[in-house]
Amino acid sequence: MAKLFPETTLTVEGRVYRLVLDINAQTLVEDKASTPEREATLRSVAEAAMNGSTRAARLLFWGALQRHQPDITLAQAGDLMSASDSSALSAVAEAMKETVPDAADVKESGAKSTRPRQAQPPSDGTGEPSRLKLAVGD
Repeated sequence: MAKLFPETTLTVEGRVYRLVLDINAQTLVEDKASTPEREATLRSVAEAAMNGSTRAARLLFWGALQRHQPDITLAQAGDLMSASDSSALSAVAEAMKETVPDAADVKESGAKSTRPRQAQPPSDGTGEPSRLKLAVGD
């Protein structure tokens, strides 16, 4: 079985940084992005980053750094992103790809699917037409 959360590396100004979005990194990102009014998910943060949110991209990058560089602050992560041109964003994208298991690993694990179940519209009955006759005006 492949390593569940493979690492990627990024070199900035001669220093190599190791990135991984493992469960702990994902939880750190969700904790930082959540508010008392709204709980964030890794997916919502990733979608915000893909839609152009630099705050979300920086947060993902910071989270991916934490396993091997736990002393790096959010502001320092932003500085590294600025110094790396777009390679930090590419490294985050690579780490994000690795958070979704490939089909072979899912099959080997016995899991049914990597996709969440599609939401169904609410139903108050069996889906069959009602045969109940209502008496009106009695």
